[in-house]
Amino acid sequence: MGKVLIALKKKKEIQEIAGELLSDITRVVFLEDFDGDVEDDEVLVVFQWKGVIGKDLLRRLRSLRFIQTLTAGVNHIPIGEIPEGVLIASNSGANAVYIAEHAFALMLAAAKRLFLHDGMLRRGEFRQDIFSKSLKGSVLGLLGLGSIGRHVLRLGLSFGMKVYAIRKSGKPENGAAFVGTPDDLPFVLRESDYLVIALPLTRHTEGLIGERELSLMKKDAVLVNVSRGKIIDQEALYRHLLANREFTACLDVWWNYPRKNETFRQGFSFERLPNVIMTPHIAPLVPGYFENMVRHALENVRTFLLWGRPSNIVDRGDYEP
Repeated sequence: MGKVLIALKKKKEIQEIAGELLSDITRVVFLEDFDGDVEDDEVLVVFQWKGVIGKDLLRRLRSLRFIQTLTAGVNHIPIGEIPEGVLIASNSGANAVYIAEHAFALMLAAAKRLFLHDGMLRRGEFRQDIFSKSLKGSVLGLLGLGSIGRHVLRLGLSFGMKVYAIRKSGKPENGAAFVGTPDDLPFVLRESDYLVIALPLTRHTEGLIGERELSLMKKDAVLVNVSRGKIIDQEALYRHLLANREFTACLDVWWNYPRKNETFRQGFSFERLPNVIMTPHIAPLVPGYFENMVRHALENVRTFLLWGRPSNIVDRGDYEP
């Protein structure tokens, strides 16, 4: 059986997880120990591609059959450069619980106007005449029913929400009052009091929510994005928030990401709007989250090596014509 090449820093915790899950069935090599011999490397485990996996290395991995990412999203992988016969798997589900929890933290902060009340109290204003919104009995719109979406669905049901969801197949999901295909998006947008985006960024979902889609939503709806920033048209969202002050956007993901020591800045000044709640793409960050990602990914590698049927296989057609 061929080797597994892990393109991660060789930390003790990662070595221990790799040893536990793979040492009995294959040999594991870390990229920093790479000796140039890649002839029998069948599996590549990767977190960041750019600056780590060069074209020369990819070309030399002649026995490569499987690429496992550590991330749920794979839009950073140059799929068109990877040979057709190589399977690519995302790490969907690794941190789904934490991300779903964060989506509800944002949602509740908006519904209960936590930041408004906190700010007023800090200024000495004790206001009890401002109403909040309830989750119970409201409609939770859900774009995507993958691992994150299904956890959001369960949390929504626990709050007594009615869930209307969109998934590519339109296949029904236990607990959801409605599941439609992307053709049903206008209906879900019109009905939703809260909308959570839990979709991967693909060529089909980029710019999915634009001016027309936002105009279909309720004036006081709450939009939560824990997926990828580019699924929403940035300018359209900014202008919609300016024109509709009762509408709230809760954003954990962004269009532009600062490099180290750079200032956070988007194409539009979302930070100046009172109807925006922002976090810096930290939804999955809980103690042990990275080790959990590694374990989840390597369990899928083990499944591939033993039985050839890994989970989360990427549909190349979602990323290239």
